[in-house]
Amino acid sequence: MSISSLRYNLQSAITRRALNSNESALQQAVSRLSSGKKYVGTEDGPASYSILEVMQSILGTSKQGVINAQNGISLLDTADAALSNIERIFTDISVLAEDSSNGVWTDEQRTVFNNQAQQLLSIVDNISQSTNFLGTPLIDGTMEPLTLQLGITNSEFDILTIEMPSMRTSALTNGLTTPSGNAIDLSTQESALASVANVKTVLTNVRGERSNIGAVQNAVETTIRHRSAMNNETESTISTIGDADVALEMEAYTNATARIQASQYMFSVAMESTSRLAQLIQSI
Repeated sequence: MSISSLRYNLQSAITRRALNSNESALQQAVSRLSSGKKYVGTEDGPASYSILEVMQSILGTSKQGVINAQNGISLLDTADAALSNIERIFTDISVLAEDSSNGVWTDEQRTVFNNQAQQLLSIVDNISQSTNFLGTPLIDGTMEPLTLQLGITNSEFDILTIEMPSMRTSALTNGLTTPSGNAIDLSTQESALASVANVKTVLTNVRGERSNIGAVQNAVETTIRHRSAMNNETESTISTIGDADVALEMEAYTNATARIQASQYMFSVAMESTSRLAQLIQSI
């Protein structure tokens, strides 16, 4: 009696262990299918899980660097738009200066040209003082060097410094003068002639600064393309390492389900056999 009892108890224990193992395999397959990840927790592969966590952290920081660069482009676009308006205004002043320098006009008539030019200069000052990006003044001469954090380190290839000179009329015309003592004065023919040359100098400087902005924009855009490509490759690597193979996990799910059903059946058979043996012994 004891030999038979032990034999049948061993069978039930074996089937129970198989059932537990198959249920664990099923749970793992379900977790991977529902999450889409091969490593749902550290227990699925401590080393791989840790590597993936580090890669995800680096990727997140690198993506933020791209966003920082895009914000930098927006800042540069804002500054360039303002400089474009200032360039247009000084082009208009240049036309007025050229017109006022013509000998057909009296100084009284030139006053009209000069008043219009001075109004345009006031607009330049208004643009320079009001242009800002998210509250940061850009071209009024108060902006300190601005650093864009583009990467995950403080190395020089991960940062870019932007500087903007003052676009106030006082800064743009610094060192320039006319016979009247003002940098831009169209009230006399002599001052108007000098103003023509002065405005030309201002326009050259404004266009030069726009060229500088364009060069920085190109550098930032190149950085965005480069780092976006790196981020895509990193994401691909993370996917290759960490994403679950849906076909493989579906196969594991199907197999585990079938094995559980078989284990449950065998367990019930083992338990039924033990019960029958007990009944047989009791009837003797």
